[in-house]
Amino acid sequence: MWTVRASALAFLLVFSVQSAWAVSRLHQAVKAGSLNEVNALLMQGERINEEDAQGYTALHFAALRGDALILNALIENGAHIEERTRYGSTALHLAAGAGKKEAVALLLKSGASPHTTNQSGETPLLWAATENHESIFKLLVAAGAESGPKEALILSAASGDSKQFQKLLATGLNINTPGKGGMTALFLASRSGNLEFLNLLLQNGANLQRRVEDGQNALHFAGSVEVARKLIEAGLRPQERSRKGLYPLHTAAQNGKTEVAALYIQMGAPADLPTLFKMTPLHFAAERGHLETVKALLKLGALPTLKNIRGQTPAFLAQRNGHNAVAQLLDKFSEQ
Repeated sequence: MWTVRASALAFLLVFSVQSAWAVSRLHQAVKAGSLNEVNALLMQGERINEEDAQGYTALHFAALRGDALILNALIENGAHIEERTRYGSTALHLAAGAGKKEAVALLLKSGASPHTTNQSGETPLLWAATENHESIFKLLVAAGAESGPKEALILSAASGDSKQFQKLLATGLNINTPGKGGMTALFLASRSGNLEFLNLLLQNGANLQRRVEDGQNALHFAGSVEVARKLIEAGLRPQERSRKGLYPLHTAAQNGKTEVAALYIQMGAPADLPTLFKMTPLHFAAERGHLETVKALLKLGALPTLKNIRGQTPAFLAQRNGHNAVAQLLDKFSEQ
């Protein structure tokens, strides 16, 4: 069934998300990419290592953005380069996973360790491998990061190199070896929409029931209709949600996978299926600026006037993130 049950967990999640929105002025300036404001706040004595609810400092956000100038300003003013998030990840993890090569180079030059592991035992190198950032992978190895069979297996899976992957499997490596966030080769093949590679994995015993750390399954990552159909045929169901209440329809909309989202709706998913926070697929697509996905959802009956738990419409989220064409389209439909 397509249900979202209200529970104590829901209220706890809402509280944690609302807390996470309460960030310092320095966090906000970094997220906005304003070097002048960052410098001004640092001159005023703003606490440079203050954390938000997830343990993120301004340095972490700068690393995620890949803004080398802001990153350098923070480092020069005493930001703790090895400061960890709630889950033990460093700025180098975040920059490597986000594909921010200049930020990775600056962090390494400033003394960041490529050997640091987070609470899940993951290194920045594994994060780069999982996200298929080969140039960053090489940069980290050159800086001394240890690349073993596990990292090689994940990188080959992320890049869709089936020949290299099969060679590594032949050495006795486990096909369900996890990368960043628990993502195995099955998730990476699903995300890339690579049906041929997915078939290879299923034929060789990939664990279809595996979940990543937030409870999503491979169907949440489906990058093509063909992959989604194959995963459903193999036994996964689009009615399965993550611990945060996300169904595959939500992630398809969030990632701009228009045809995949349409498939789930055609299979019975409500076009306005809400999360615990009352975020609909249209909210997710609008927030990311996926115009074609927004058009498809509207055509399939999604309502543009629904509000999330913070009273925000899809148009508001689109406008806030600079997706003006999406916001205008939603406003037009809202007036009808």
